Amino acid sequence: MYQKIFNSKKITIDEALDIVKPNDEIISAMASAEPKMFFKHLHERSNRLKNVNVINCLPMEAYPYYMEEIYKDSFSMEGWFYSGAIRKAHLHGNISYIPNHLHLAGVKRLALKRPDVFVGTASPMDKHGYLSLSLSATYEPLMIENAKTVIIEVNPNMPRTFGDTTIHISQIDYVVDVDYQVPEIIINEPNELDMKIGRIIAELVEDGSTLQLGIGGIPNAVTKALV
Repeated sequence: MYQKIFNSKKITIDEALDIVKPNDEIISAMASAEPKMFFKHLHERSNRLKNVNVINCLPMEAYPYYMEEIYKDSFSMEGWFYSGAIRKAHLHGNISYIPNHLHLAGVKRLALKRPDVFVGTASPMDKHGYLSLSLSATYEPLMIENAKTVIIEVNPNMPRTFGDTTIHISQIDYVVDVDYQVPEIIINEPNELDMKIGRIIAELVEDGSTLQLGIGGIPNAVTKALV
């Protein structure tokens, strides 16, 4: 029964992109839960789309829709983490950094506006009709509950996780079968400036301390300076 429901909601990536309308607000799943195929091809709809705003807490790749200036009238990008790629695209004039308390990011965003489209990823459905959002349940369940349209890329490479990541096929409007490796951030060696800052921070760390490290060259430099 659930497989029949799943099949009735299955569409191609081209059909998923055709759902997006001018002036839509799209919210993406975060980091490694990002729907890679959707964003890889989003710029291909620039000829019919204008003022589409994409919100992504931590984009994993430098996709053409926000990296290439020719698409700036079609797409804008709001990043909740100011990645290296977003910084490079900033001068195009269609990039915004949104400071936030991550725990409240979804709640605060919904207080401003209900998203038109949520796009994310999930592991394959089980026999009971449940899929797993897999690698992120930061704000994704809340957005799925409130978005006007929910599109999920179903990827067999996504690990199955439990708890708040579990969603039912009935909560999803459309599914797209995909098959790609889980997106991951490439760890770069800290540069000279990173190491200078890292050594200063490392000197402030006392024996027995517990550290919470972020993403990027400076956190990597701190750990390297502690060795």
